[in-house]
Amino acid sequence: MAYLHLKPPFRAEHLGSLKRPLSLLEKRKLYDEKKISLDELRLEEDEAIQGIIKVQREVGIKSITDGEFRRHMFFDGVFDNMDGMTYIPIVPFEMFMDYVPDLPAFKAYSDFRGAASYICAGKLKRTKPFYIPQFEALKRFTTPDEHPHIKITMCAPEWFHLRHGHFAYKKEVYANDDEYFADIVVAYQEEIKALYEAGCRMFQFLLSPSSPLELMPNRKHPIR
Repeated sequence: MAYLHLKPPFRAEHLGSLKRPLSLLEKRKLYDEKKISLDELRLEEDEAIQGIIKVQREVGIKSITDGEFRRHMFFDGVFDNMDGMTYIPIVPFEMFMDYVPDLPAFKAYSDFRGAASYICAGKLKRTKPFYIPQFEALKRFTTPDEHPHIKITMCAPEWFHLRHGHFAYKKEVYANDDEYFADIVVAYQEEIKALYEAGCRMFQFLLSPSSPLELMPNRKHPIR
């Protein structure tokens, strides 16, 4: 039996982030320290992204990503742009769940004093694009033939709930997980629809620290 409808337009690709050049890491550090402007950081990102696109072409990978070079962390994009989320610069240890594989290791370091994160403090709503600017920027650096193969990696819908467990949202805002995730699903539906209308045909979620899920136009997926 043939399964041609399940075959992607290429034989191999990569998953998730790509290694960032040292020059980009240095510029992002300067930006975080407020020593350079966002425009200066963007110029470095543009150069790094054009370089990593060239690498993907040279090794024969047909899917094209920006390596997540526009982001501070791989999970940036959704929850930091969604209404209802509150930024917490230093999150107490107890709000990080030890069942997330990398967190016990972070906590074990003596110089780890917590990390920044987001907590849901109001009703969640998408009021601006999450990844459209990243997609449009990739289009500028690729050819029309490559545009259908541009891939956007997306923060998984459960990421902050996985990270923070019952601390992920305030109980006066959502009574239970079902209510919380119902609004998250709506936001993802709106973003995926907008990306599709912009021409994006490939999305990739990281469902957990070790479980990637890819979405392509003719595959069924849980967020309809």
